[in-house]
Amino acid sequence: MITMTMLYLRKNSDILLEKLKKKEKITLSNRGKPIATIEPIHEEVDWKEDTFVQFIEELKSSPRERIKSKIKNKEIDSLVYGI
Repeated sequence: MITMTMLYLRKNSDILLEKLKKKEKITLSNRGKPIATIEPIHEEVDWKEDTFVQFIEELKSSPRERIKSKIKNKEIDSLVYGI
């Protein structure tokens, strides 16, 4: 694992992206103390299965089509209100 300071990251963000493409983890430090770890995504995400993406797609549809919604009200409340 590589450690980068926040200053180095701001000046060399392209290096961060190169390291992430090579599947390397990076620890960010601020004033000598580690504050975060950045790591690459290891798997492809199927966004079509994501509830939030489905919700947005349904908002684009007509009101008549929304009646057939597969998303439950509890899921919508969770997405919109965080509850």
